[in-house]
Amino acid sequence: MELKMDKSADLPIIALKPLEGNSPPSLNAIQRFLLPHLPLMETMLWCLWWGILAYLVVRYLVIPLAMRKSQDKA
Repeated sequence: MELKMDKSADLPIIALKPLEGNSPPSLNAIQRFLLPHLPLMETMLWCLWWGILAYLVVRYLVIPLAMRKSQDKA
């Protein structure tokens, strides 16, 4: 089969190895233990992330802007 380097050429077919015969994925003991708690853990991590973001916004944007505004009025 001759390969041409133009857009109209047919690309060669690449056969992927099938999954037949491979063992199915399995979880270890720790993963099986944590599996029911994953939604709660994900929610806690999102709350932590948003809490840190809110703290940084207040600490480094809101407070300095409020202080600058109060100094301008005085």
